[in-house]
Amino acid sequence: MSTEAAAAAPMPLFYHRVVPLDLRLHADLKLDRATPYGFAARTNAVPISMVEFSQVAAHYPIVFAGPEALPLAVVGLRDGQNLFVDERGRWRPGHYVPAYVRTYPFIFLQDGPMGALYLGIEPEAPLLNTRAGELLFARGKPSKLLKTTIEVCTAYRDDLIKTREFCRALARAGLLEERSAKLEFARGGAAQVDGFHGISAAAFGALRDVTFLEWRHKGWLDALYAQLLSQDRWVSLMDVASEKTNAQV
Repeated sequence: MSTEAAAAAPMPLFYHRVVPLDLRLHADLKLDRATPYGFAARTNAVPISMVEFSQVAAHYPIVFAGPEALPLAVVGLRDGQNLFVDERGRWRPGHYVPAYVRTYPFIFLQDGPMGALYLGIEPEAPLLNTRAGELLFARGKPSKLLKTTIEVCTAYRDDLIKTREFCRALARAGLLEERSAKLEFARGGAAQVDGFHGISAAAFGALRDVTFLEWRHKGWLDALYAQLLSQDRWVSLMDVASEKTNAQV
């Protein structure tokens, strides 16, 4: 299983066709979260921002992958497997749902390198229809739901800008190293996870004082420590995978 597929897809993960949200075309469109996360059932890694690291680290390993070595929360041990979404599209209770998942099927995109930003939607998303759910527009204006969605998507995009800066700094300082994880199950069998990078604890320990203080001033240290601590969550993934396997026996 490789985490790179989630980070380097031609279209953003979960999306196949994105169009600008338009009152003239989508006046009757509704958001129905009756089966909220079924769309995420076949991914093993989800993009996250550094703002989420502390919450993510409590439940999932955090890795870096793709051309820009951006962060991902690992949610499965094999391609096409999300251990935290059940057959009814529900996320595992008590576990953090990454912001990228919560904002689907909405996403901010840029019209060309220097173009304007627009709020896009996946028009064929199973959560969108004209029959059931909450309207995106009310009386020709964005509904309360849509206003909240715009705020959340805006905050997430701003967080991603900071995250890219953070990841570039990690790479420049030589803190990212190639990693793989081979996990042996107590009842036999194994899972191999590769194609990702992690933070080198040794390189971090050797970081120059001036750089350490700069990162502390920028508020990056919490995210860095959270990534290191998140590596304990590989065992948690194995526990969930074993639980699901036992339930199928």
